[in-house]
Amino acid sequence: MTDVTPHSHLVQFYEDDGFLIDSLTRWFADGLSAGDSCIYVGTEAHRTSLEKTLSARGVDLDKLSKEGRFVCCDAAQVLSTFMVEEWPGRGSVHARYRNCSAPRDETTRSPRLRRDGRAAVG
Repeated sequence: MTDVTPHSHLVQFYEDDGFLIDSLTRWFADGLSAGDSCIYVGTEAHRTSLEKTLSARGVDLDKLSKEGRFVCCDAAQVLSTFMVEEWPGRGSVHARYRNCSAPRDETTRSPRLRRDGRAAVG
């Protein structure tokens, strides 16, 4: 993954989980060190791997989580809030993602947000 500008979208195709986790680790670690906030929405297995690799790079996830700058949500749980009979229901998908954001005050609010979400839950 390359660095992206605010409000841009990035699509990452991958064939194995190792490639995905390596890419996410670089992207999130770079963002967190630059003061960005990061939200990850995905499977438990991917979350666990991502947290391990970020910690191995020296990222203090406990501190960042308490500050509301690193938030992880379960993909199945997030999808269940807006899917109706396997289709997106009424209401904003973006509003549902806001439920993943930890409350932050002005001292911890970062100017940019990096968010990754896995559409597949398998």
